[in-house]
Amino acid sequence: MARQLYHYTSLETLHAIISEIDNSDSHFVYFKLRATNAYYLNDLTEGRLLLSALKKLGANEMLLSMLQTTFGYPFIVSFSEHGDDLNMWRCYASEGNGVAIGLDQIEIESAADYTNNCQFDKCEYVSLEELIEILKKKNIEELLKMEDIKPLAQLIRNMLKYKDKSFVSEAEWRIHDFNIETNFRVSNNLIIPFREIRVPVSAIQTIVIGPKCEYDRNSFSIGRFLKSRLPSTQDVQIIKSSVPLI
Repeated sequence: MARQLYHYTSLETLHAIISEIDNSDSHFVYFKLRATNAYYLNDLTEGRLLLSALKKLGANEMLLSMLQTTFGYPFIVSFSEHGDDLNMWRCYASEGNGVAIGLDQIEIESAADYTNNCQFDKCEYVSLEELIEILKKKNIEELLKMEDIKPLAQLIRNMLKYKDKSFVSEAEWRIHDFNIETNFRVSNNLIIPFREIRVPVSAIQTIVIGPKCEYDRNSFSIGRFLKSRLPSTQDVQIIKSSVPLI
């Protein structure tokens, strides 16, 4: 059985995801996940850890601005190996009032392949000093001296899997997408740039209902809602969290 990765989110977002399932084409039924601009995520070092390392190695603000203007900004949608984790519930699913959507890893990877400029990676957790050493081994200092910024941009794209060590417990995998064209939404008094990633509905394997959600009525309504939108042959398991959070 393929590994499942979990996307933690709110009930409101789950409702939007299911509501917007596009089944107009029987050959490719999909739902959409939002990839958020890296600078608007809860990790204050997200995207900035790499920028800080590049600056330490001699990259100037003008060069970094040119890279972003030409090749786009990083947009990220995250998944965890942990399907019922106290820390993840608190941080990413309305403090336990949300859900974790269990998705087939192979299907997620195929979704990244469908989308231009996307990559799918397991995160590696490092300190700033360790990231600087990794960049040195990849001859980043030589690339910074070159006038052709394309190889530098490609290297940077491949470095978005590195995250600050403080987040190692999240066991994150991610789709990251470099692009300039974006949509926008409002949340927590911010206008937040995002992009939409299409994922086959066949990726949805389980829905874990958060520890602070009412399980009985939510499991009934989510089950009926899914049946109204998914192919009749697809069965999604609805699970109650075992975390004793009140």
